[in-house]
Amino acid sequence: MVVSSARGAVVERRSPLRASCAAKLTLSALVVNRVHAAGLPAPPAGVLEELLGDRLAALVGESLLERDARAATDGDGLAPCARSSPGWRPS
Repeated sequence: MVVSSARGAVVERRSPLRASCAAKLTLSALVVNRVHAAGLPAPPAGVLEELLGDRLAALVGESLLERDARAATDGDGLAPCARSSPGWRPS
C-alpha cells in the first residue's frame, strides 16, 4: 500500500488497512512518501555565506526551513496511522 503523508490521505488509507487486518491479510509494506528532518542543528552563523556566497546561502537557508516545516507536517499526518496500526515501525 502506498500513501502520501498528507493527513487526509493517511486517514483515507486507514479503512482499507483495518479491513485487511480484520480479514487476516498480511500487509507486507506501507510505503509513505514523506520528508524526514535531518536531525542536525543549523550551521553556525556565517558559514553558509562563507562557503556559498550570500545569494546561494540565503536559498539554502530557506530550503532548510522548508524541509523542517514539511517534516513536521508529514510527521503530524502520520500520527493517526501510528496510533491505529499494531506493529507500526516507521523508518
